[in-house]
Amino acid sequence: LDRPVYRSQRMLYPLLAAPARLFGQWAMVWWMLGINVLAIVAGTFLTARLAQRLGLSPWFGLAFTLNPGVWGEINAGSAGTVAWALAVGGILMYVEGRLPVAVGLLVAAVLAREAMLLVVAGVGFDMWRNQRRVPISLAAPLLAAVAWGVYVRLRLGEGLLASESEEFGIPLAGFIGAVREWLSDSDAVRLMAGLVFVVILVRFAALVRRVPHLLGWSVIGFALIAPLLSRQVWYNARDISRAVLPVVTMFALLAGLDIKQSRDRADAELTA
Repeated sequence: LDRPVYRSQRMLYPLLAAPARLFGQWAMVWWMLGINVLAIVAGTFLTARLAQRLGLSPWFGLAFTLNPGVWGEINAGSAGTVAWALAVGGILMYVEGRLPVAVGLLVAAVLAREAMLLVVAGVGFDMWRNQRRVPISLAAPLLAAVAWGVYVRLRLGEGLLASESEEFGIPLAGFIGAVREWLSDSDAVRLMAGLVFVVILVRFAALVRRVPHLLGWSVIGFALIAPLLSRQVWYNARDISRAVLPVVTMFALLAGLDIKQSRDRADAELTA
């Protein structure tokens, strides 16, 4: 109700939750939680399967389960966990060469949370990097988001360019503002949490450079927009964890892949 265009853009989660309303308000509330629990189960399984496809232990599936952003999304009653589980599924299907299924899952992910267009862009970049072409079908998530966004704005009587976003601003201004507030409030917990996410983002960017792989490309967009996030996002650990949720999962997988490749090279040198 506070930002109807911004909220209505993310239609998949409400669509999945709505049928439970037939059984009463509390039935829908509990079903919303149930959807998120199912999303955690699915996301963990898909992440584990993706890790196995890359020669890693299936225990890396816990990179989804233990991601603080996942639990931040559930605590906020938001769609991020559902969207990320669908996006991981899309990445996995792309790795397995099942592009139509991958595109379908990415369409659903984008309709759950439009920020997942960054994942679509990352997959497209990986395609271009490896094949020097990007199939037109990969435009489907963007077209779906635009079509739904136009419908929402027309239905609400808003301008087609209305966004109502309060999450972005001048580069680093939001982080600096959050640091000042943490220091003025002597809030060591929030300060340390914010710095932990800075370290994760910096280390992830370095890993992407050292290990150029789909795992990194698929979510590098979330790391790139982090400096643009507003003070209100950076201030609370829960909010920044939700904003960069995909980075944390892929950081764990990419770090595992980096270690595996280093060991493989060392074994090859010993064999030679």
